[in-house]
Amino acid sequence: MRGVIYLNQGEKCMVRLLVSMHSLRKHYTGPLALIAVGRQEPWFLECVRKLGADIISVKEDGIPPLVRKARLHEHTPYDTTMFIDADTLITNKIDDYFAKIEEHTFCTGEFAGWQTSGRTIGKRIKSFAPVCPTYVDAALAYGKATNTGIFGFTRDAAILPEWKTLTERAWRNSCSRIPDEVACQLLLPRYRHWLAPVCWGVSVKFGTPEAEMRIVHYHGRKHCHPFPLCNLWKQAYWEFYYTLDADTRRHFGQSWGDRKLKRYLRGLDMNRTIVTAVDPGYLGKLKAHLPQWLRTEGIYEHPILCYVNGIDIKSPELAWLRARADLIQWDMPEAANQRERMLTAFVLGAARDVRTKWWIKIDADTKLKPDGYADFSYRLEIPGKAWATSICGHKWGYTKSKGSYGSKHFLNILDEWWQARTGEKPLFPADIPLTDRYGHDRIASFVCLHRSDFVRKCADMCKGGRLPVPSHDTFLWYCAERLKAGITRYNFKARFEP
Repeated sequence: MRGVIYLNQGEKCMVRLLVSMHSLRKHYTGPLALIAVGRQEPWFLECVRKLGADIISVKEDGIPPLVRKARLHEHTPYDTTMFIDADTLITNKIDDYFAKIEEHTFCTGEFAGWQTSGRTIGKRIKSFAPVCPTYVDAALAYGKATNTGIFGFTRDAAILPEWKTLTERAWRNSCSRIPDEVACQLLLPRYRHWLAPVCWGVSVKFGTPEAEMRIVHYHGRKHCHPFPLCNLWKQAYWEFYYTLDADTRRHFGQSWGDRKLKRYLRGLDMNRTIVTAVDPGYLGKLKAHLPQWLRTEGIYEHPILCYVNGIDIKSPELAWLRARADLIQWDMPEAANQRERMLTAFVLGAARDVRTKWWIKIDADTKLKPDGYADFSYRLEIPGKAWATSICGHKWGYTKSKGSYGSKHFLNILDEWWQARTGEKPLFPADIPLTDRYGHDRIASFVCLHRSDFVRKCADMCKGGRLPVPSHDTFLWYCAERLKAGITRYNFKARFEP
């Protein structure tokens, strides 16, 4: 039987392991097991089980994880085993690897095009001279440097007993901090094997990303560094995070001794919610655009709230959306038309339901510009000054009446509404022609940042459950002008297409 195994010992790798296992399950549905050494966190084991993995418990005996890797053949339940490190991300199918294991009995990977003749690898090989002096010259002459973040073996692979022995001897003699990897490098010239090309373990730091890359290796705890491939790991982290129930999220969202993850999480402002809305007419657009949003820094970290009209939120048709967003059934029978019904959700609905300090509206038909995809990610950029104002939207230059309540221009309706409330004079000329685009500085809201307390204040002014005009951004912009609450106009079209 073929299968994949992971190893966990201690707490520092738990989060990375779950992210890796989650990414694996997108490309592999076969047998999977965790070799769990010593005590394990219950929430962690439950996540492993939900990912369809068996748990094989091993007693803690003082053997470090990098030494234990060379004896995993003693614990695997499979005839053909592929081992994957916790600090990896699987990006493609892995089935071909099993065929190579069965053909060669042992497989490991080439590392970033490095050579055994290079100074770094050469020094590591020579450090084993005290325990295996006769192996050094052949290892130096081997050519390609190896990495044991991913390896595979059959039960009868001839290399396994000596790999275990040499790794333990090197550990006891303090030959290397990575005794499993260097021991493997020393033994490769002596045993049958297949050295997988770098696409099977692309180095996050030294590797060149390829279209056919199968696995990314974040060796040395580099999953949260500013390297381009780290963007893929962060996306996968949040993707898995939002599959979890609230209690498990509290555990998974901790760093568990992972200092790089702790620094990354501390640098995020999580007091934000993404808000969108959908009806049958926009469902296809949202389904096409959501995957882009979930590759966008500034969006993928945050909870998503989606107002749904015309479709039961429990419908199987929305399973893909329900997996990532909190769905709220929305209707407004008194609305004059569908436009009013849906846009009102972004004022009265958001005022009621959003609990974070800020929320970001993204229209269902908003997509990312292809040329904005760089380093495996899009980015939502919001200017720093926006956080000191009440609302930040795309800079816009006119207001037109669309779906008006009556025969007056939206701006005249708003002036009359405000004057009736406060007695203050109008901002705009009377009797603007209904069909005119009236030119003035305002915002559009296909992507729009809101301060939640400001929106709640505006919602409280809407008596009867309707906005003065059926336009979310026109209404909130007008209120911000009147209340002198601050408005930031920004070029969101640089990256987004409304």
